[in-house]
Parts: sequence; structure tokens; C-alpha cells
Amino acid sequence: MKQEPVSVFSAEEEKYLKKMKKGESIQFMSADGVEFFACLDKSKIQSLAFILCHISEGRKACFGKVADQTIQFPLADNDFLRVFFDRRDKDNLKFYVNDNGDTVKYSSRYSSELKNERFVMFLEDEYFAQLVLFDSSLKHKISQIIVTDKSTKTNIRTIALSHISQLIPEIKWTQVMGGSFEPEEDGE
Repeated sequence: MKQEPVSVFSAEEEKYLKKMKKGESIQFMSADGVEFFACLDKSKIQSLAFILCHISEGRKACFGKVADQTIQFPLADNDFLRVFFDRRDKDNLKFYVNDNGDTVKYSSRYSSELKNERFVMFLEDEYFAQLVLFDSSLKHKISQIIVTDKSTKTNIRTIALSHISQLIPEIKWTQVMGGSFEPEEDGE
């Protein structure tokens, strides 16, 4: 289902927003190549690193921002990627993905004829790093890791960038990042 314009939320997205505002365990991330927005437990996250990557039915989309460097693949005006990560049921985590107007719901119990659907979500701020992976071809489809210490945050960021490089080899992180994966932190 296509929607226009980018700023308009679908009815399903509106439902997730209402639940999130009530304090339910729903995370929201949105990117359009210019703006990057992350909200966790009703709080906006000031991210050092932010990456959303979605692969489905031959389409590859990735939006990222690490420090002041951004990546958008493909380079098309008005493309966007939004996701609601529903963490209320720990045994059946769910995603609602809006990839440029095409929507899909993924969950731990997701079943599809398509075996190449993948989603990567990486978020890092000064306190934590979070990596969430979805792979429709696996029995355990969703994996989430949240870490808080600096060396593990660096490791999990490297794993995220490496995984995305395998999924979308057209993205050359060393070119995007000027050879460095490290976001600049204030005071260091």
C-alpha cells in the first residue's frame, strides 16, 4: 500500500503512536536521508549512530547516520523508512515497517513465501547500543542485543556495519565514514 506524502502516517502507524504515548513498550525509528528520529519509551534518543536497513522483494533500502556522516541507499529523493518495534510480548517481538509507502508486519512467528526478507536496526547513544536483526529464513527470526559498556558498544557497532555490508555490498562504510567507524563523543 503506497502512501503520500512522507509526513502522513498510516492508520496502523497512528495506532502504534497512541500506544507508545500511553507508555507501552514500543520503539519508533524514522529516516529519510535528511532527518533521523528515534524514540524509545516515550523519550527521543539523541543518537551517535542510527541505522535502518530493509531488504524485501528485490528492494534494498538503508538509511544511516554515524556522528555527522550519513548514508542513504538508494539515493532517491523522498525515500523514507519508518519502523515501530513492538516489544510488549517478549515471546513474539513485532515490527511494523513502512518502506517508502510499502508496509509489512514482521514478527517472531512471521511466515512468508519470500525467504530473503531482512531488517537491521542499530541505535547508539552515549549510554547504550542496540542491535536488532530480523531474518525471515531463520527459525528464530528476531534477535536483539542491548549493551552499555564502551568496548562492547564498539563491537556491536562493528557487527552491525559488517552485517549491513554483507546485505548491501554497494554501501562502502569506509568511504562513508572517512575510514573511521567511531562516532565523535563530546569531551573526548
